[in-house]
Amino acid sequence: MYFYIYYFYYSFIGYPFLLQFAVFFLFVFSLAIIIAAGRFSWVILDHYRKKRFQQRLYYRYLTPVTEVITARENFVLQDIAPVIRCNVKNLKAREKRILTNILLRIRNREKRINEENFRVVVDYFEIRQFWEKKMRHGRTAMKLKALRKLDELNIAAQGSIISPLTYSRNPQVRKKARVFYMLFSKTNPFKFLEEDFDPSFDNWDKVEIHRVLVQREDQLPLISQWLKKSDNPAYQAFMIDEIRFFNQQRCIPYLLETIRGHDAFLRERCIEALAAMDYKAAEADFMREYPLQPLGVQKSIIRAIRMFQTGKALFFLEDAYRVTPDVDLKMLILRAVLNYGAAGKELFYMMQHKAPQKERVFFDHVSNPLIKYY
Repeated sequence: MYFYIYYFYYSFIGYPFLLQFAVFFLFVFSLAIIIAAGRFSWVILDHYRKKRFQQRLYYRYLTPVTEVITARENFVLQDIAPVIRCNVKNLKAREKRILTNILLRIRNREKRINEENFRVVVDYFEIRQFWEKKMRHGRTAMKLKALRKLDELNIAAQGSIISPLTYSRNPQVRKKARVFYMLFSKTNPFKFLEEDFDPSFDNWDKVEIHRVLVQREDQLPLISQWLKKSDNPAYQAFMIDEIRFFNQQRCIPYLLETIRGHDAFLRERCIEALAAMDYKAAEADFMREYPLQPLGVQKSIIRAIRMFQTGKALFFLEDAYRVTPDVDLKMLILRAVLNYGAAGKELFYMMQHKAPQKERVFFDHVSNPLIKYY
């Protein structure tokens, strides 16, 4: 054996440099291909092995678990054990992950879910304890995954586990934990909304918070209290939109107060909220303040007047059209006039008749729009 090794070695060092380099490169490249092929084969085999294992669990548990979760009568742990027939003590981590996915599949697929039985099944498989352990001892990614899984299952975790995560240094974990806390806390669930929710507040946070507010609508206080405490314009605008969505009429005085503030963006949102809430009493103030407002606020006022349809703003709209130099605003006003009932249509065609030739195209486009974006 050693003889052949020495033979190949001394033969190799006797080759020219380029040939040595070529032989060495081919050896390394061939070795890399063999390793890669072995690794790829192992990954494929492992994938199919896991898939077969998952299919076995689905085949074994999907039907009996579905029967329990969709049953009309309520079960207790002792009742479901003979139906599901699982030795829970022998379940491994990967099996509990698959069982979690089975439960989520049932929740998403079935139209009628018995929530009481669903929680009993979760307790039977010890799913909540499994994910709570991941939140305690797992890495950051696993903590985030555990929060998401329990959220999707609509299962509360222990407060002593969630509370530390609400101040995690990782923003994703921190914000998800705060959403989870607001969903399931029985004492002061909205405390984080008094703190602008999170310093890194973003659009996804709006989706999550809105979901929480919808689910806890029966406990929802006046949203304006969180609006008053905030200095973040994006958060304030979101809260104004939520006041609008939940039609909290008692927040209207604060919206009127915000309109008198310095932030034009918040003024726009307040005007749009008042219009959606059909607070027609604000129309006179809108018309009086209109000349003093920037362009964006003026557009919001015109849209609000179009929605109010009080019948008292036609002369205002005609005058606003006459004095504005902005083409987009002119067309917005013309749309408001045209959609202001029979009197509005009459005024529209009268204005069209009197309009200069260069402005006739505005009227033509409003009455026969090619692109409807106003």
